[in-house]
Amino acid sequence: VSQSRYYAQDIGSLFGDAEIPWTIERIGLAFDDPETLKTIRALVPRFEGIDGDQVSISFGYSNDPEVGYVWRQPIPYTIGFTRKADDFATGRFIGIRMEKSGGSRISLKSFDIDIVKRGPH
Repeated sequence: VSQSRYYAQDIGSLFGDAEIPWTIERIGLAFDDPETLKTIRALVPRFEGIDGDQVSISFGYSNDPEVGYVWRQPIPYTIGFTRKADDFATGRFIGIRMEKSGGSRISLKSFDIDIVKRGPH
């Protein structure tokens, strides 16, 4: 006996019985100056979602984007309670990663970055 299942996209946050994890990643942020070291100090995201849901935010850095990025430990961000994610990462190129293991639907509306230029590498 076959037990076929049909799935609909963009309906809820489950695939069958499993929550759908997601990751948003932006790398290669040079802020119009790829030769200068920059330090990212904070990220202020604007999420639309349910208060209390958590997103993990990580900062990454690289001096040569062809080699790859070094990622810092994730910072927990709680929608409706946390204002910003504070950490440090210094490099010529900056990366930002946001992850959620599943659960309710969340939209990232925008974000601000607190960054300081350090000088030539």
